[in-house]
Amino acid sequence: MEFLFSIVGNRLTISLNGTIDGKFKLTRELNKILKDNDHISEVVFVLRKVKEMNEDGIKVWSEEIAKLAETGYVLTFIECPNRLLDPILKMDKGNSRAIRSFVVTYYCSSCNEEYPQLINTSSMTLSFNSYTKPHCPNCDKRLSLDITEDEVERIISLLPVIDSYRERRKYPRFDVSASNFRTIITRKSDGESHSFTLVNFSEAGLCLRGKHFYTPGENVTIEFSHKGNKVQSEGVVVWYSMESDSEYLMGLSLWTKDLFNTLIKL
Repeated sequence: MEFLFSIVGNRLTISLNGTIDGKFKLTRELNKILKDNDHISEVVFVLRKVKEMNEDGIKVWSEEIAKLAETGYVLTFIECPNRLLDPILKMDKGNSRAIRSFVVTYYCSSCNEEYPQLINTSSMTLSFNSYTKPHCPNCDKRLSLDITEDEVERIISLLPVIDSYRERRKYPRFDVSASNFRTIITRKSDGESHSFTLVNFSEAGLCLRGKHFYTPGENVTIEFSHKGNKVQSEGVVVWYSMESDSEYLMGLSLWTKDLFNTLIKL
């Protein structure tokens, strides 16, 4: 298992890449990072690249995250595979945790095909009925859903989520989707850039819409231009989800408040 760590403000993001089996352990490096950064209050797990998991791995995973929760950190899970949902939902109610997005599988009994779907809980109210309507792209038969209504209800019970930024936030989240503000996002690792429309923002970060997305955990540069003023900031990708029109929503956390302070004055 490979771990990628990123610290933004009070938030430590951990991207996992590999297999969760009976040998799974949260690394010594994590303990060192937490010890050296006592301002961290939230630990975010990005689980998109978890490839496989067996029963022994799920048991060890449950034990590891329970130990971390007992130390008082807020735990947040992004792109959580369905098989890892249950251990999170069964954690003691006193443990602060939130599921920002999770993967469920739609199944077509006629074509014998599965269609994984990412569901983002950060930007919508969960409703079991809203996830039972898709049709198979091949035969147009209504797809069945590999998640029970009870599981959805337990996910709903975690909302509204505990937000580590809530006490520090001076301003509400501003909805600017009607203003058509444009933002250029550049991935720092290779310089790849794309244009996005700003949907809303707060001190916690930005929500953008566009034809592309970057992987959670990647460091990026944000460039925002408005009425001759140009502001740049650095940040990290926290989550993304696909819209019905083949566009993506993407959430970013910012390294500094320069961009936020500019936006609230417009």
